[in-house]
Amino acid sequence: MKKLLTLGLAAGMIMAASAPASAVDVKMDGSFIFWYDWAKSYNTAKGASNAQYEQVTVGATFTASEALSGYFALRGKWSMGNNKDASNSGMGLTGTGGLGNYPRADVYQAYIDWLVPGTPLKIRMGRQSLALPHTALVKNPALWWSDPADGISANLKINDQFSVAGWWARYSRHDYGYGFQTHKAITADAFALIGTAKFDGFQLQPYVAYAAQDKYTMGTSANGFKNGLNPTDAGNDTFWFGIGAQLTMFDPLVVKADFIYGDRDWRHDTPYSGSQHGWVLDGAVSYKTPYGTPQLAAWYGSGDKKSSYMYQRNMPGLIGRTGISQGFFNGTYLNDNVMVSDDGNCHTFAGTWGVKLAMDGISFLQDLTHGVAVVYGQGTNDARALAGSGRNPWQYMTEKDSFVEFDFTTTYKIYKNLSADFCLAYVIEDFKTHNDHSFAGRANKYDNGWGIGAQIKYAF
Repeated sequence: MKKLLTLGLAAGMIMAASAPASAVDVKMDGSFIFWYDWAKSYNTAKGASNAQYEQVTVGATFTASEALSGYFALRGKWSMGNNKDASNSGMGLTGTGGLGNYPRADVYQAYIDWLVPGTPLKIRMGRQSLALPHTALVKNPALWWSDPADGISANLKINDQFSVAGWWARYSRHDYGYGFQTHKAITADAFALIGTAKFDGFQLQPYVAYAAQDKYTMGTSANGFKNGLNPTDAGNDTFWFGIGAQLTMFDPLVVKADFIYGDRDWRHDTPYSGSQHGWVLDGAVSYKTPYGTPQLAAWYGSGDKKSSYMYQRNMPGLIGRTGISQGFFNGTYLNDNVMVSDDGNCHTFAGTWGVKLAMDGISFLQDLTHGVAVVYGQGTNDARALAGSGRNPWQYMTEKDSFVEFDFTTTYKIYKNLSADFCLAYVIEDFKTHNDHSFAGRANKYDNGWGIGAQIKYAF
């Protein structure tokens, strides 16, 4: 049935594309991505791993007028040759259009854009990309999801300087056989209000957000550990306030900074006493030259100080992300980073601090660019907060855990729409083990981690 549905949708898109231009204008877009990586995690019990993925996205924009249009896209992603991969399949906090039992295409985006008559207010309804903004380190550690969510967004441009946007997103819904009975459904909903003020060489972007999350909506996703949500996956209500700033008046010198504060209140069915609350601050300075763009970045996230439970003084997050590095943290490639297994992929920098020195856009030959980076990171959590839980350092970093990472990236633009990427990441660990005081339950030993990735991408 799913195959027939997919074929029917594809046929409809083809027929629509051949329809008279007077009825609707159709513009196709999409991409083919082939990703290969080979890596060794910090877990000494595991050897090197390799993975190969293919992802295909095909979309179409249907434009009736300047005031009304629609967009529809299918996406399929699968592990090459593995027809028994049972991970992410379907919509929810663990992913959209993930690795199903066989290669298939799922609805990736499906929305309409329309202007409220007589106003500049733009409404977008349907499955779309919705996340909180971030300027310095690319991705927002409070709420950033690579998969679109079902929701409604509104954008109002007041004038050339000021605009405001708001959205609601349903990131997950499980009815467990109870249909649409409100009191039985288990959901995760997020709301955001974002303002943008642009001046000559300066921009501010303040925002507030709220998430209502029922227990078990995280499922078995590792996000629970890596986004400051305790493993019981308890029901909660979370508020965030953030602001991003960008200074470009001294171009080619660019300065970016972000601050986020979050507070999570646990509901009555949880064992935690006291809310989870914390903050993160990050910034980056870059200077563009004919030989490349050097960058100095730094971040700091509040940490636990012998709290009543882990993560209590970490900034709470809901599927947050960070683009600090390609190894220990989330990167910028198809699979977040080049670490094949989930060991070592830390989704958010809450509860850590660090610095990054990088040089991007290095080029000696036409259409060939390189990037290098050195990253140092350390935890801000008191080791006593571990309380013998055995939580691994990529899930919970203490003041006694640290690492140094070296990244090297290369991009070759083969044709206008075809590019090849190569990435190498090496992480030197200094993690406390089971044998150290206050770290009972951790592994007896950790190794340095490394990853090598290659990607071919055709985008149209």
